[in-house]
Amino acid sequence: MGTPASGHITMGNAKLETQKLNPSSSNKSFFGRVNWQRLTNQFSAIFGAASVLFVFLCVGLNSSLLDSWWQAGTYALGLAIVITMVPIVWSFLGHATLHPPGDWFDSSEELSEHRARLISHYTRIKGTLEYWKSRANAHKRLYFAQILWSCLSGVLLPVLIQFFEKTSHWPTVFLTMLTVWNGVLLVFVYTLGSRELYQGFRQQESDFYDQSRRLLNEARHDDPKLHEKVEEYMSIVDRIRQTGRRVETRTPPSAIDS
Repeated sequence: MGTPASGHITMGNAKLETQKLNPSSSNKSFFGRVNWQRLTNQFSAIFGAASVLFVFLCVGLNSSLLDSWWQAGTYALGLAIVITMVPIVWSFLGHATLHPPGDWFDSSEELSEHRARLISHYTRIKGTLEYWKSRANAHKRLYFAQILWSCLSGVLLPVLIQFFEKTSHWPTVFLTMLTVWNGVLLVFVYTLGSRELYQGFRQQESDFYDQSRRLLNEARHDDPKLHEKVEEYMSIVDRIRQTGRRVETRTPPSAIDS
């Protein structure tokens, strides 16, 4: 009867010693699995929608007149425009954080003497990757914001026009704000070419990581062709970089790049 108890106590002590040696291991494993950027985006979307609805109801319920609901809609529309515009502007001004997939060059033992060279190569292109990711995110938000607002306008305008009153200025302000905002989004999207830039930058970023993963998956320290594979990888990355430059400037291929 005494042996199981002592064994249980020994196992319990071992767990306590493990927790003492690494008290934050469980916390790190939990927080490491959480995608905080995704949670932040979801929370921002929910909070923004709730804020717009709150403003609309607070102003509209103060009076039973139809004019007060137009006023509430105007305030809610203004808030929705700000909530849409701030993340887009922030994306154009900010820089995205890179998250290399899995074990990277600095943790690969199979690259042997080529590891230092590949780490240096990645350090030089890291700034370009951050630029591609930042611009891809910015143009993605701008492009999908234009699609969303176009759909909302297409549904709302035919309905709201039935309640339009010339005697009040709030319906005029609301419809003017809605149409002008849609026009501004449309002009920016098609002038900047947001759809093409988003797809182009995202494609170059994806191509780089695909080639890097392929090299890391195929690398063997005893492979006699490892040097050739590294050289081929760097040559492909150079072509990806040249294509990314043409995507950014929207220019035709250069003669020296062929």
